[in-house]
Amino acid sequence: MTDHGPTCYACTDPAGAARQIAAERAELDEWAERSRQRRAEGERALQASLDLLVAGDRDAAEREYARALHELRVASAIASDVGGSRAHLDRVEAAHPAVKQGAPA
Repeated sequence: MTDHGPTCYACTDPAGAARQIAAERAELDEWAERSRQRRAEGERALQASLDLLVAGDRDAAEREYARALHELRVASAIASDVGGSRAHLDRVEAAHPAVKQGAPA
């Protein structure tokens, strides 16, 4: 294990860091669910756009398509942020085995 010094929270309080990481992971799970919901809404809007296009309502189809793109972009942005944040927490745990051992069950 590397000692990162007195300002490294994970080095100085592994149990506290484990609790903080657990709380952050729980919050990331909530954001991941929001991403899944936005993606599902984007997919519904995309299907609605196609249905409207087949029905001959081009203007409504374009509006639904724009909404679909927006929802899918938001979902992707959220998922990307969640992935990056989880990777950071993984790196902290990898560098601090005592944090991983002190993680709440």
